[in-house]
Amino acid sequence: MNYFPYTRPLGDKAQTLEFATFREGRDPELFGGTAIMFGSRILSDEHDYDASLDPQYQGLTQDFISLSRIEDEVPAEFENDGEAIAAIKNVIRMGFGDDPIFAGKGRDGKLILNPKNNDRFQVRNQLFLAGHHDLEESQRLGSMLGDRLLLPILEIVFNRSGTDSDKKELMDFAMYLFGQGISDYVKDNLKDVAKDCNDKCAERYDALYENIKTLRTYTEKKK
Repeated sequence: MNYFPYTRPLGDKAQTLEFATFREGRDPELFGGTAIMFGSRILSDEHDYDASLDPQYQGLTQDFISLSRIEDEVPAEFENDGEAIAAIKNVIRMGFGDDPIFAGKGRDGKLILNPKNNDRFQVRNQLFLAGHHDLEESQRLGSMLGDRLLLPILEIVFNRSGTDSDKKELMDFAMYLFGQGISDYVKDNLKDVAKDCNDKCAERYDALYENIKTLRTYTEKKK
């Protein structure tokens, strides 16, 4: 078994490659980390290196939309689901434009980012780079994205608010945020939201069951 860097242009921001393991008769296995993370780790190990001072990284990150801008655009609390839907859809447009976030699924079943758009948030990369300087700030930003985007989306969908198109777009964004690791920052709150959603599903099921039982009783009486 041999380990070696799986070289990739650092600007290939959509990929998540770090090391490839080649076994005889098998395809390479790819492991975690983005190209930006991989490059900065290698340089940090070998030198007194700061990615924020590297012109190459500045060129890669200059088109990123700062996560603090999302914080400015999205309030900590929403008045209603309609306000939340509008705010979150505006964030999606900032990061991905008008094209769908995903182009479909690969053979492994994983979602593939749409090559027509350019993910300008690069959430995982931004949190990683922020953590080089201030781990607490990186944690705060990750929690902010969970509290203001991921959790409200789940609540909106289970409240059946918005159009089917709205819910599809928001759930795609939620899947993107899950893929960027945001759920790890809001685990406790995510459990509470999941329980609430499960309780709502149980209530709907019970109501549906009661309707079916009532219909059956009515039908039997008419025989």
